[in-house]
Parts: sequence; C-alpha cells; structure tokens
Amino acid sequence: MFGICWAPFHTDRLMWSFMDQKSSEHLKIFQVYEYVHVISGVFFYLSSAINPILYNLMSTRFREMFKEVMCHHKWHPVPRKRSLSMTRVTVRSTLSE
Repeated sequence: MFGICWAPFHTDRLMWSFMDQKSSEHLKIFQVYEYVHVISGVFFYLSSAINPILYNLMSTRFREMFKEVMCHHKWHPVPRKRSLSMTRVTVRSTLSE
C-alpha cells in the first residue's frame, strides 16, 4: 500500500523535474501533469488514512494502545495491564541487550 500511495507523488515530482518549458508539446505534457498532480495529492492523503487501518490489522500492540488512548477517561482512570504482546517485546529487547 505504501508504494501504491506514494508512486503518484514521485511520478509528479519527476514529471515536474523533466518538463521543458520551451517544448512545443509542453501543453500536452502539462495537461497530463495536472491530472497526475491531483491524483498524487489524493493518494498522498489516502496513505495517511490507510496507515491506522493497516496498523490495526497487523499489530496487536497498536490495537491495545489505541483502545487505551481512546477509551481512557479523566474521571475514571484505568490501571494499565500488561498484555502478552508487551511482555514479548520486553523479553525480546532484554534478551537482545
């Protein structure tokens, strides 16, 4: 998804770099560039919207932290519990040191 969402942005930048202002075909290329520019903007922001969804699908830690942040109320503090995924990360980081 990362490559798909960022490819139009990089295409946009490359097209802008190689456009020749003096070319007779400048208008045709510029019209194509305008479409690529709009599409790259849409995909650029789409990548920001897709990232949390992908993280949710792929990461248990992200889901746990997201729930903790979104469901935490100031008037009703919830004690933080140690989850299996947090324990695994702690053990793994301790062993690698």
